[in-house]
Amino acid sequence: MVFKGQTITLALDTDVDLTGFDGFIKYEKPNGVTGQWEGTVTGDTVSYEIQEEDIDVAGVWKVQAKATDATDTKFGKVQVVEFRSHL
Repeated sequence: MVFKGQTITLALDTDVDLTGFDGFIKYEKPNGVTGQWEGTVTGDTVSYEIQEEDIDVAGVWKVQAKATDATDTKFGKVQVVEFRSHL
């Protein structure tokens, strides 16, 4: 269980070697707002350390790994993460 305001590392596997790519994690908040965080690529994984201020809306977020280089863009599967509010 993950709470709004908690610092965690989000790591998304793509099953594709991303060596030489720049990594991002795209997101869609429960209220429909979209954006992306700049991540770190390691092998086939894009990771990002979520900071307290990143999660400002409780609920189910959609997240997806994205990796780009000069000639290509690769995506991972869309996944969901639920961030709950504290009492």
